[in-house]
Amino acid sequence: MLNRSNRGICFTGTTFDQAQSLITGLTRLQGFESVLVFLQLLELLANSTECRFLASEVFREYALDLDNHRMEIAYQYVVRNFNNPDLKIGEVAEKLHMAESTFSHF
Repeated sequence: MLNRSNRGICFTGTTFDQAQSLITGLTRLQGFESVLVFLQLLELLANSTECRFLASEVFREYALDLDNHRMEIAYQYVVRNFNNPDLKIGEVAEKLHMAESTFSHF
């Protein structure tokens, strides 16, 4: 499922309903119990046939190339500036022409 997820996956039907319930329940759990429910969610999604891709295979390949290039730029910048105690995430985001909030999700 993780290999397929880079194209985006839309879950439907009972899978969507069950996943929504598990995710909502996760907000009320703590500790190891939350890990177990999260693993249950992953199993549900991995075994579901009620899903479709959001992007074509071509998009995935383009996105992977772009993401790899961006990660390389970010990595090289951090390595070059690792000893700078004032290094900020915003600087790295700027190098990638991304907003800081967007980069933090990247």
